[in-house]
Amino acid sequence: MATEEPKYTVLTQVDDFELRRYDEQLVAQTWVSGDQDSASREGFKVLADYIFGNNTAPSGDSSKISMTVPVTMQADNKESDNESQKNCHDSTSQYATRQW
Repeated sequence: MATEEPKYTVLTQVDDFELRRYDEQLVAQTWVSGDQDSASREGFKVLADYIFGNNTAPSGDSSKISMTVPVTMQADNKESDNESQKNCHDSTSQYATRQW
């Protein structure tokens, strides 16, 4: 099964290195608490719900968002008893307003 990736233009290629310019992307992210397993499950559920249409676009309508890779997780190393997990989903979209 092919995985959809953000669209990009190769600016320069040398051997196996590519310098790329990515099109605009929409980034959905959430913060959840817990150990890595429970936080990644909970974060993915929240993001999946959002990208499959449980959201509100600027027009007031809901909108499905393309699911593309990468989906990343990052532990928040704050000094606390609970670990936090940042779950991010990067997606191309006609509604994109933010470029990474």
